Amino acid sequence: MSVDKQTIRTVVSKVGTLPTLPYVVTKLSKMLENPLVSAEEVNKVISSDQALTAKVLKLVNSAFYGFPGQISTVTHAVVILGFSAVKSIALSASVFDMFPMENKSLYFDRKKFWEHSIGCAVIARLLARRIRYHDEEEAFVCGLLHDIGKIILDQYLHDEFVQILQEVRERDVTFLEAEQVVMNCTHARIGSWLGEQWSLPAQLRDSIAHHHNPEQSNPEFTLSKLAHLADAFTRAKGIGNSGDDLIHAVSREAWDILHIADKDIPDLFDEIDVEIEKAEIFFTIISEMKSSS
Repeated sequence: MSVDKQTIRTVVSKVGTLPTLPYVVTKLSKMLENPLVSAEEVNKVISSDQALTAKVLKLVNSAFYGFPGQISTVTHAVVILGFSAVKSIALSASVFDMFPMENKSLYFDRKKFWEHSIGCAVIARLLARRIRYHDEEEAFVCGLLHDIGKIILDQYLHDEFVQILQEVRERDVTFLEAEQVVMNCTHARIGSWLGEQWSLPAQLRDSIAHHHNPEQSNPEFTLSKLAHLADAFTRAKGIGNSGDDLIHAVSREAWDILHIADKDIPDLFDEIDVEIEKAEIFFTIISEMKSSS
């Protein structure tokens, strides 16, 4: 179903003022556009926020990044992991902090939502590695943010959000189908709009907008296909919940980028299990957020 500009304007006017990315993350993103930026310059920016620095160091020293307990400073993290990884970690930590963990609806568990999002991030990163995509960390972020529009709905358009959840439960339809009925606008479109407000790269915005229909994304972009596949695998593995339990049909165009035979799918699922286990630090952070809210 197409969404006209007036519908988008109506939804936007109801949302009002969106949360903005922390200054540190915004500055970091701009800095990393410069190929000549130094690790020490990145360290200086991140270290200006002590809470963010602590989270970044906690994450980079986890098993997920392969250097448990070995990285003592942000500068060291940049040297060992690279600029893209540190930017991804800082953005992830900031996004977790931006949205309270309290549950406003009986039918939507934010902890389960973030578990789903983390699962998608981890799997998107794995799939990016398998297809030799040029930036695994960019794939991680696209997986983490693919459903961010649902949090915007929950937090700023809560009445409509509850109606959508009721549609999901009563009619046994997907969240996507339900929201099109309720307001003729989707979390994917709203999430993409948020990405514009945050000045996210075009490919990331495209992946958020088209993670349900990657065949409609910019043909030069790959992230929407990775997000689409990661979402399907996360649902198949039962990791978290983002509003409905249904497994969507997988786009053939997205599936084809994996170049995988049916007989190799069990091995891929085993790889996913290993990556999810290594990513336990992210799930631990979510649990800590809920208990402290």
